[in-house]
Amino acid sequence: MKKVLSRKTVNDVTYKNEYEALNVLSELLFKIIETDFKNEPALREYILKRVAGAREVLRRVSEDYITEKELRSVVLSSKAEKGGVVREITMKTLDGRRVVVKIGVPDEEAWYSVKVSRYRFKCTCQDAVLLTSIADRRLKAALLSIGVERFPTAEPVFPRYVLCKHTIAKIAKAMAAGEFGVINVDKEFVDTLKLGLFAVYLREVEKTDPEVVRKMYSILEPRLR
Repeated sequence: MKKVLSRKTVNDVTYKNEYEALNVLSELLFKIIETDFKNEPALREYILKRVAGAREVLRRVSEDYITEKELRSVVLSSKAEKGGVVREITMKTLDGRRVVVKIGVPDEEAWYSVKVSRYRFKCTCQDAVLLTSIADRRLKAALLSIGVERFPTAEPVFPRYVLCKHTIAKIAKAMAAGEFGVINVDKEFVDTLKLGLFAVYLREVEKTDPEVVRKMYSILEPRLR
């Protein structure tokens, strides 16, 4: 029977549990990099940095809740942690007038929306936006290198396969709570991780390997039908 997370289950997960799940996740990512991406150094460096960032994200203020199929979070940004969220204060001018001014970080920069499940990882942070825009732009050229001239969709592909520090942190949290299962990681989840790494591969590697592209396209194409 599928385990269903409750709000209590998510919030009761300790940082120690999350940290242990993050270690399991990072080991899985490095194993995929080794077996499916020929141990590409650029991917290893990227994941090392994002996993380090994920440890910090797990300690940050967030609101975590679930729907039937995914863990959703609203995460306070590091910028807002330092400068505070936007707020109004009243100040007195030199001529004695009182004025209301807004200070702090605007909402769109203060909070990030994160959604993770077996089938997708999404985030609204700037790193995610930049990653996916570059990956989608380079995907066509990579597919042409393996003889694919017609792509099944004109819509952006990679916004649903984001591996940034926020999604990595929340995947670890969901794993710790039992949503994915630390030991019995299923094929759908692993394939989603592979597509997340494929987005990073397209962004970080200037000259793609046709064998890698062909293998990742065999996973991606059925999901676009």
